[in-house]
Amino acid sequence: MLYNKDSVAALFGILLGLLITAYFGLTLVYPELGFTQPEREVLERFKGTVEWVKETEAGRGEDSIRFKFKEFEKYFVYHSTEASLVKEELEIPNSNIEILVDMSDSHSPPLDEHSYHTVYEVVSDSANVRSYEQVKNAYMSDFKSILWIGVGLFVFSALFLLYETYKYRRKHNKKIMVGTRKQRAPRI
Repeated sequence: MLYNKDSVAALFGILLGLLITAYFGLTLVYPELGFTQPEREVLERFKGTVEWVKETEAGRGEDSIRFKFKEFEKYFVYHSTEASLVKEELEIPNSNIEILVDMSDSHSPPLDEHSYHTVYEVVSDSANVRSYEQVKNAYMSDFKSILWIGVGLFVFSALFLLYETYKYRRKHNKKIMVGTRKQRAPRI
């Protein structure tokens, strides 16, 4: 049997790595196929004072900041780098916060009845906490990291499969060699 469970796992890794690399590579060339950030012009601006702030674990070692303004019945989420800095600014009592939001992008997390809209810029009392460009660059950095993870997974899995195939053939060829020795004819 040419393929053992390690070889099948390596083949799966190659396929997964190829898919990740192909998808994220194509989306760099053709952004409309995948992850795109909205242009600054299509984002809506909201300004108000924060009613409440909640920090949640995003699962990637980063935190997401969910919050609501007193003036609006909309819920917002900031999930990019520097979440602790944004949270500190949002928690300042009676500070005026201005945000840029993608109203076409909303999600409802599990066990939460509210729908949250993604925040792309946070300004507190005219001080820029996280600009649109900083958030955009952070998202693109994460995006490119995933591409390199796909390439790494593909290369590692391909090398592992080659090693497993080499081991198998080396072992298999020894068995063939043992079975093909010439038999001496018995002396009479």
